[in-house]
Amino acid sequence: MNRREWLVAAGAVLAASGAQAAPKASDAHVHDMPNAGLLDAAGDCEKKSQACLTHCLGMLSTGDTSMAACASTARDTIASAQALQALAAAGSKHLKSMARTCTEICRDCEAECRKHQDKMQVCRECADACAAMIKEAAKLG
Repeated sequence: MNRREWLVAAGAVLAASGAQAAPKASDAHVHDMPNAGLLDAAGDCEKKSQACLTHCLGMLSTGDTSMAACASTARDTIASAQALQALAAAGSKHLKSMARTCTEICRDCEAECRKHQDKMQVCRECADACAAMIKEAAKLG
């Protein structure tokens, strides 16, 4: 398998792994959760970052490296948003510290995606989702 095939395959695996999203606050059994807004925002942020990463990997597979930094920040955002969702759903005592970390990561991702938002809708959607997650995380104090 050459590098290009590997990148395309990796993107497909990452995209498929995002299919099992955390419950949304709009789900009947989740609506009473104290962190429901954060859970939803982190879930949307993860989903939009998955789409952005898949797009970036596709471009990288053709030899276009202009989206390498965007792919890197999206990858970090996916990991932190997944952790944040798990801690929010569990009501963990570590939620605030994870929210601070996730906010830093999302700021980087948002800034990188804003560079491409005029040409790529997937980047605009990712940046907007990061901004919404940052706003929700700020409510934790």
